[in-house]
This record gives sequence, structure tokens and C-alpha cells, in this order.
Amino acid sequence: MKIEINQEFKQVKELVGYPDNRVGEVWVVDKLTLKHTILKNGYLGLGVDEEELKEYFEPHVKHAANNVRYNFENDAKVIQNGMVTVVILSDGSKGVAKCLLSDVYDESKGYEIALTKAKIKSLTKQLKKLSK
Repeated sequence: MKIEINQEFKQVKELVGYPDNRVGEVWVVDKLTLKHTILKNGYLGLGVDEEELKEYFEPHVKHAANNVRYNFENDAKVIQNGMVTVVILSDGSKGVAKCLLSDVYDESKGYEIALTKAKIKSLTKQLKKLSK
């Protein structure tokens, strides 16, 4: 799993033997060492190895209050839901980009991938019309 400084993880399971569990809360990667990932939650710090990170935490993606917007430059409707980005062009061509749980979600990269897929579908439609 690719881990980066400032990446956010949501605690999904109580850590046995750790007195200050914050199940349901978001922790931020503060530091990376050879064996441990150092997480911060407010003033609390916690070091976990890769297996503990996978077992007790999941990557956290911020959800925008309004996850549907319109991109006038490309004449496209953009929908972002969790780690998925959908772009729908004015001709109805749709492109979808999905982020793997092991990757870090990048909103702009998801948009570019979904837009490119939608444009490919749009051009394929145009080519079929011209080929008739």
C-alpha cells in the first residue's frame, strides 16, 4: 500500500492494548519510518506497522457536500463519489475512473482519466457515424 505524509486514514477497529482508541475518527500520517507509520489525531500520536494499518484503518476520502458539478470548458457533468469520478459529456458519452483502496485518491487525476475515457467513447461514436 502506498502511504504518504498527510494522507488520512479512518480508524475502523479498536486497537487492542491502546487506551485512546478513536474508532470512526480520522488520523493523519505524520511521519514514516522503515517499520512504522506515525499517525496523529489531534494531540495523540500512534505508531503502527503495515499490517496494523491494514487491519485497523482504511484510507479516508473527504466527501464534498456537493459532489456534482459542471465543467464548462469541456461541456461535461462531473460526479465524484468517494474514490470514483464520473464524467458525462453533452453527447451522453460517459467515462469512469475508480481509485483502488491501496492507492491515494487524487481528484484531478480521477477527473482527467474519466474525461479521457468519455472523449474516447465520444470519438468512437463519431467514427461509427462517419463509417456508415
